[in-house]
Amino acid sequence: MPLSVHDAVPCGRCKALIYWATTANQKKQAVNAQPDQHGNVALRRDHTGRIRVRAITKDRPINEHDETRHKPHVATCARPAT
Repeated sequence: MPLSVHDAVPCGRCKALIYWATTANQKKQAVNAQPDQHGNVALRRDHTGRIRVRAITKDRPINEHDETRHKPHVATCARPAT
């Protein structure tokens, strides 16, 4: 199941659209909803419908068939937490 803008929510600080994704360690991570060719994380929807995030590495490059490249929102938020 592909990602949808309907899954995105506004950031509580800057109002940009983000996805709340789950890491392999079951932590939540805010990720920009807009795909980014320079992003360093990959997003995909798992078999349960949950949005999953992982780092893109040399050993685990992006899988173009079921992942999209994004940036973590913390790197681009116009009003980051202090």
